[in-house]
Amino acid sequence: MQTPDQTPTGQPTFRGSGPGFDFDSAFDHPGYGTQPLPTQPVAPPYGSTAPPYGYAAPPYGQTASAPQTSGYAIASLVCSIASWFLVPFIGGVLGVVFGHIARGEIRRSQGWKSGNGLALSGLIIAYIHLVVVIVAVAFIVLLALAFASDGYRS
Repeated sequence: MQTPDQTPTGQPTFRGSGPGFDFDSAFDHPGYGTQPLPTQPVAPPYGSTAPPYGYAAPPYGQTASAPQTSGYAIASLVCSIASWFLVPFIGGVLGVVFGHIARGEIRRSQGWKSGNGLALSGLIIAYIHLVVVIVAVAFIVLLALAFASDGYRS
């Protein structure tokens, strides 16, 4: 026969589950209270842009993916740099065209496209190149006219 203080045979014993259980001291054990509490997912910051109509918003607590860099912005920068070394006038014109297309695309994308700095850099480099080319062509034309009007009379 068992006494009331003994656990019945065949049943598992649990910590703090017997006579003389002290509730307050049970939670002083190092295993209790050391696990971090689960945290709530973080909401997007106030004032962040909402996705455009037709795009699915990310689930609550998950961050939105990073904006995609505009291909036109990259093309603008590449063409404007190439205009100085490979294709002088055509690269500058393409850099200006792609730069303006990229800036319009980025402005209309409501934050889903990035690369405004690339597009602006491409535009600045291309415009500087076009100014240098126009000044050089004007100088060559004026130089040719000056020599032609001098008339080599001997």
